[in-house]
Amino acid sequence: MSPSLFIVRVFFPCLFALTSVGIMSFLMVASAPTALKVSDGPQYYGISKMLGDGKGARVYAQPDYSDVTADCFPELKGRKRETFLAPFSLPWLYPLHLVPANIFISVWTVFLGASLLVSLLILARTFTLQTGQTAWFCAFLFLSGSAYESLRIGQLAPLLILAFSAALYFAKKEKWWLVGIALSFLILKPQELLPIALALVAGGRWKWIPSFAACGLALLGASYLMIGSEGYAGYSEIMRDIYNNNNSLHTELAPTIRGQLLLLFPNMVQPITTVTTALNLAGLALIVFWSRRLKDSAKWLELTFFAALPFACVTALYWHSYDLLLLMPVIAIAMKDNLSKEIPIWLKLILAPLAVIFFLPAYIFVHYNYLLQGGKINLFFIAMLIFTAVSIYISAKQKEVDIIKS
Repeated sequence: MSPSLFIVRVFFPCLFALTSVGIMSFLMVASAPTALKVSDGPQYYGISKMLGDGKGARVYAQPDYSDVTADCFPELKGRKRETFLAPFSLPWLYPLHLVPANIFISVWTVFLGASLLVSLLILARTFTLQTGQTAWFCAFLFLSGSAYESLRIGQLAPLLILAFSAALYFAKKEKWWLVGIALSFLILKPQELLPIALALVAGGRWKWIPSFAACGLALLGASYLMIGSEGYAGYSEIMRDIYNNNNSLHTELAPTIRGQLLLLFPNMVQPITTVTTALNLAGLALIVFWSRRLKDSAKWLELTFFAALPFACVTALYWHSYDLLLLMPVIAIAMKDNLSKEIPIWLKLILAPLAVIFFLPAYIFVHYNYLLQGGKINLFFIAMLIFTAVSIYISAKQKEVDIIKS
């Protein structure tokens, strides 16, 4: 590679990547004084503390959970805290209480940032991205609104994409027992695990199930020992409240069909939930059909998840903006196969400004100055809907798909 080519393909992308990581680090340090007020980290720490102290049965109860969290973080005293995580996922959070509370938020933020970086490197290895491609990937990742939001409020999304990236890497190596272990971390958010699991099974890749089932049974048993029947009953009550109301998870802000309908018709929660549940099930069925049709393709993994992940997002009952990090493999696959060449020029001109809103500073304006101020049209959903259609179109044009159809 000539020096000039090296500068263009390697040096500048790496410089841009370092700059992006630096910008994100600066934003996290600048927001540190107010991090405790907005972070979900205390939520996870409070759960861990109750489990460690033998108070797991009351983890879904008020005011017990709020009081324990306030004891760990006095600045939160008087604020109601609650968790919606499923009981069988709670054992994954148990070790968190081993970190001193006074440094937990800082440690948690660094851990999540490191998880994002490692996820990127795993995906680059899985899909054999070149150095320059990996650097561009890193640059755009750490300027994305999803990365900013997940780090700013201490969400679990970086940990989930780390687990998913590892699962894809092991799937490429056909080390299925490790795939099952990696996917067991996604139990933290079952609505994101389900389309992935169905795609794997429909594609004839089921050898991960025994190790996943073993992990699942271990988590189920551990959770029952930690919270008992009282804890499970408390979780059932919370889930009933979420189904009948729309005031806890802010699902109206999600870039999904359900989120958009709730923005437009906030007083029609139950009918919208019924309709979008049906749509979600239909979407999962289509993912199964798509993966099944592709199961004999040498590029099954790439073609399946390139289309299925965005589609799973827009049809999900709950998939927040920070959960878009789970779509990182879609970007890696697009870079690997240079799929942008399949997109007509006129469509690229439409997609470019739509993509901009997912990155800083546009993301902050759209999310905080528009949606949170009462905006009724979720621009993230509109963009995701178009990107999903494009991803399906590109996947369907591949030669492997044409061969299967014939």
